[in-house]
Amino acid sequence: MKEKIRTKFEELFGNEGEIKEYFAPGRVNLIGEHTDYNGGHVFPCALTMGTYAVARKRNDNKIRLYSMNFENLGILESTIDDLKYNKNEDWINYPKSMVWALKEDGFNIDRGFDIVYLGTIPNGAGLSSSASIEVLTGFVLKDLFGFMYSLSMGDYFFFIGTFLLIVLFIYIIYLLKTEPEELPKKKEEKFDISKVTKNLEENYKPAPPNIKLTSYEEEQENNAIISYDELVKTREMNVVTYDDNFSNTEPDLDIKKIDLEGTGKIKIVDPKIEVKLIDYEKEEEFLKVLKDLQSKLS
Repeated sequence: MKEKIRTKFEELFGNEGEIKEYFAPGRVNLIGEHTDYNGGHVFPCALTMGTYAVARKRNDNKIRLYSMNFENLGILESTIDDLKYNKNEDWINYPKSMVWALKEDGFNIDRGFDIVYLGTIPNGAGLSSSASIEVLTGFVLKDLFGFMYSLSMGDYFFFIGTFLLIVLFIYIIYLLKTEPEELPKKKEEKFDISKVTKNLEENYKPAPPNIKLTSYEEEQENNAIISYDELVKTREMNVVTYDDNFSNTEPDLDIKKIDLEGTGKIKIVDPKIEVKLIDYEKEEEFLKVLKDLQSKLS
């Protein structure tokens, strides 16, 4: 069968260039006749009968088609720029429609071609002879013009976009599950009291003399147990140091013992030091006695 069609092709169009052979089967609908093109459910199967073709790509925009089933019609011609339906062109409207559909989907068909068809499917028998021609023409064009897949450009963009979205989704999930790197902990420095003291001594600036006190500061000074002036005078007094066991050497000064039992009397103890532990249960009473002492000393 293929040799017969090839011989006819070379007889009509010559044997120059690369000539290829193709076949597409017919089909029968076991269930659902005439519902396939209306969106219904069908149950078809392919047949051993079908349509054969021998084809070759041209260097111009002409389309030349010949059917060995309609030899009386001879060679029918068109161009890749004239793909509109034409009733007078009879059966070649089927392959022309495939060229139009592929170009509309973005496939590049920039040159014409020659094809010779021969079908073994009885015409009008409901075995899809016309569909077989269309499927066969689409496969021929795919092979002649090097379409990577039998998909449209829109399909390519859809699959590429879907792939990129999946990759982006996986990357976002990865970022959400990945714990951030722990920041390096700053080395804790040990507290050095000597450095702090030295820093205070270096930065210490004595207050200028004759500072004018505010009314609040004067009130606090007057109500204090010991005034600021009295505190300054103590700098000129002798400093007495002693330990817990008391020194055997008697100090050359009098130590005043304060009676906190409420009498307000001051006793002079001489020559030894008498220490009495005080139970400060009543803080207000203790402060009152100290203020009385301050007034008597002044």
